[in-house]
Amino acid sequence: MIYPIISYSLVFILVGGVQAALPAYSGRTIFFSVTVPERFRETADARSILRGFRRLILLWTIAAEALALATIYTGVPWFLLAAILVVGAGTVGAYARARKQTRQFSVAPSAERTASLAAQSDGLPGSYLILAAAAAPFIAAALFTGSRWDQISDRVALSTAFGVSGSVDVVLLLLALAILHGSRRGSPMRSVNLTVLVAFMLVNSVAPATFIALQWMKPSEQFWGQAFSFGELLFLAGMIVWGLRKGSQLRHSRDTTPDECWKLGQFYYNPQDPALLVEHRIGLGYSPNFARPLSWIAITALFLLPVLAIVCLVIANM
Repeated sequence: MIYPIISYSLVFILVGGVQAALPAYSGRTIFFSVTVPERFRETADARSILRGFRRLILLWTIAAEALALATIYTGVPWFLLAAILVVGAGTVGAYARARKQTRQFSVAPSAERTASLAAQSDGLPGSYLILAAAAAPFIAAALFTGSRWDQISDRVALSTAFGVSGSVDVVLLLLALAILHGSRRGSPMRSVNLTVLVAFMLVNSVAPATFIALQWMKPSEQFWGQAFSFGELLFLAGMIVWGLRKGSQLRHSRDTTPDECWKLGQFYYNPQDPALLVEHRIGLGYSPNFARPLSWIAITALFLLPVLAIVCLVIANM
């Protein structure tokens, strides 16, 4: 029981901590996706807005932790889905509130970006080979499991682990391809985002392999398998910190996406912009350009994959 409790706690603490830290990792003239004077974040108003945002993040993180623990004690997977939704909706609401408070201090909106979408080499060297290597542990674990399927006692749990991990891997792979082909070239943050994404994909691929290893370990040896899982979480945390610090060093130029095109501060809608994805104004990652119909199709598909995995988990435990 203690292992899943610690695992869920670490995951949601990591997510909440990253969200609370993100506003500090943006360009000097960007605060909660609003273009502000260069020294605005040093003012008392900025500090007050940031404190309010972090208090809300803490509140929603605690709520998500409670729902995740309810999943463990009751065995009802819907609580885990509710925890994920609470974190997502709570973060969006907290960010929108902080953005609204910041708007009164905004300066003239900037001009639209003009960087080319034409193919260039700024990304990861050997991108496709690296993506394949990140997925290799999952494929190897699946082949190994298939060859010893009759020896597995808890097939439902193992099938669930593979289903969830596989769907997440597909989501991350599609996102990587979208970044490679649908985002602007020329930004130093592009390779940073791709590196962190590959790290997430690699850890997610290793997760079912670790789960399988635990099935064949003696009870006295399982501590090391569980410790390896915690090591994976620490590795992810380290990669996120590296990406955020690297991003703060590279974001010297002024973000030139129009302020008014950032809805709630996090969702980009610009019919005049040909890009499918644009870099987030803070932290890491990309926002789809919701003015592009292809973005809606992709988002729907990406959302349905993890939901389908959770539905399969519920059906398997009925």
